[in-house]
Amino acid sequence: MLAMVLYCWALAASMLSAYYGYQYSETLRRYESTVPKVDVIFDYGNGSAHRKQHKDVMVLSGESLLSITVRLAKTKTEVYPIGSMVTSIVGLENTKTRARLWYRWSASSNSWLLGETGADQFKPRNGEIILWYYASLAT
Repeated sequence: MLAMVLYCWALAASMLSAYYGYQYSETLRRYESTVPKVDVIFDYGNGSAHRKQHKDVMVLSGESLLSITVRLAKTKTEVYPIGSMVTSIVGLENTKTRARLWYRWSASSNSWLLGETGADQFKPRNGEIILWYYASLAT
């Protein structure tokens, strides 16, 4: 008799576990389909072989590019009255001749557009591709 009770309990527990596991995965799938996602690329200034790409990064409501960047890589910034400036990503510091600049991909012009604000003020939209480029400041 005890064996039958334990068997029924195990069967019920397994069925409930499967049901709630399915419900959880479906809720998560529906939630993820509504959250904006972007691609972020870090270029280290020495060729395309030295790029790290993060695909389908979830963007929280109102989240800035700076906040996303800090989530993805060790980042240093300096704060000025007009906003924050990224001074280092993964230990690669800005110098007098090179600095971190961010670009976004424009599908309409089929080119990279230089970021028009500070990273702390830019709010990426769903599907955008962002590039952090270690650019030469030489003219």
